[in-house]
Amino acid sequence: MTSRFLGALWRLALGLALITPAISSRSQLAPIVRPEHPASHGIFSDRDGAKHPWVVTGAHALTWDGSGYAPAGFVFVPTSLQGDSDADWKRDTEGLTAIAAHGVHDILVRPATPLAAANRTALQRLIDRLEADGFRYGVEFGGGITKPLSGVVVKPASYRYFEPDSTTARWQAASADRGLAVFVENTGENRILAGATHVFEIHGGVLTAPIDSGQTEAKIVGLLYPHKTLAADGAGGLPDVWGGFDEYRDQLLSTLSGVKWGKGLRFFLDPLARRIGVRDEFDYLVPDSGAFRLEWEGYLRRRYPAIEDLRKAWGLGETDGGSYAELAALYPLWANDRGIPYFYAPASGAFLAAASTRSFWWTDFLQCRNESIALSMRSLAAVLKREAADVPVVVTWTQPHPLFVQESDGEGVDGLALASDEFPSATRLLAPALGAAEQWRRSCWLIA
Repeated sequence: MTSRFLGALWRLALGLALITPAISSRSQLAPIVRPEHPASHGIFSDRDGAKHPWVVTGAHALTWDGSGYAPAGFVFVPTSLQGDSDADWKRDTEGLTAIAAHGVHDILVRPATPLAAANRTALQRLIDRLEADGFRYGVEFGGGITKPLSGVVVKPASYRYFEPDSTTARWQAASADRGLAVFVENTGENRILAGATHVFEIHGGVLTAPIDSGQTEAKIVGLLYPHKTLAADGAGGLPDVWGGFDEYRDQLLSTLSGVKWGKGLRFFLDPLARRIGVRDEFDYLVPDSGAFRLEWEGYLRRRYPAIEDLRKAWGLGETDGGSYAELAALYPLWANDRGIPYFYAPASGAFLAAASTRSFWWTDFLQCRNESIALSMRSLAAVLKREAADVPVVVTWTQPHPLFVQESDGEGVDGLALASDEFPSATRLLAPALGAAEQWRRSCWLIA
């Protein structure tokens, strides 16, 4: 939201505008016609009954009351939302007074803890003060869903152990409580040494497991599939949106019910979770929560009405895996052409051979996971517009990923926020985020 960052975006846009005619004249290609997207729009009714229509244009800008709105100001972290301490409120009011004294009119309110847990009276008092000082403000939701995500990390390339003369295997596995250690012959045939393969408890982030070399004369490779609990850190992580969504939504609506928003409110930011994403091991984690498992099983039933087609698509035998519920509990022992061509069934401890090179398990899993997260984003945004305030709902773009391409032309998320504090280069941030915005089914607001 700084002027330096906005200036960098303006210089980049100006540069693109200057070079485009030259490229077109040399290539003599037909002009590119951008498809028209349905506009994201709404009408915000403030606490005084005034109506404020807003529209996101095809140029990724927001018009409010018929005029363009591009916020540039400060992030404000209040300390008074979790209680009614006089000292905290005094600190907040002094901060707001100082900001107003410097002629700043735009503020992003960023609670230090989830907004759903805020004291409603303290929240209303803060809003009243923002209105009295004439601020225009967006509201961030703090940590959002904080329930950590648990499951098995399937990343064989990172958890492969091979020391030809070693009698024990050793892995570093931070945040893991247990893990499946699989030992196979290093011959290309991927024969699992059943007597050496176990689920081990992991303490202190380190696992040391014995290698039973007496089962074979071949060299042995160890692969670990750790079970981890990963807390969303607000920097591209993912909470358990399946197991935590309903309780969080209800708590959030309870906190916001009765809150009277003034004419200065402009947008909501990251209501589901702060700076959500699937970076690093989050992208390889297969959740094991009951809520996710139900979502996953339902997806498989819809996609494959005949269970025989599901087994075939996953490269399994005609009778392997049992029911939909049992198939949904499997996880693969390969990823990105690394690992071994088997599924593991946690309930029975069985290994099921699979044609991994033509299996669609990862395709199905990623599509189910991504679509369900995007649906949670859209549904929470729609609920907030109906129950709290009909203002644009924006999520922070954290990585090039389908999560940030909204494919719905109905209610939902209205824009992407560019977290300029995490990127040293405006170009590195803008280019992929703009690419995502261009793929939206509706017009997308881009905000720094």
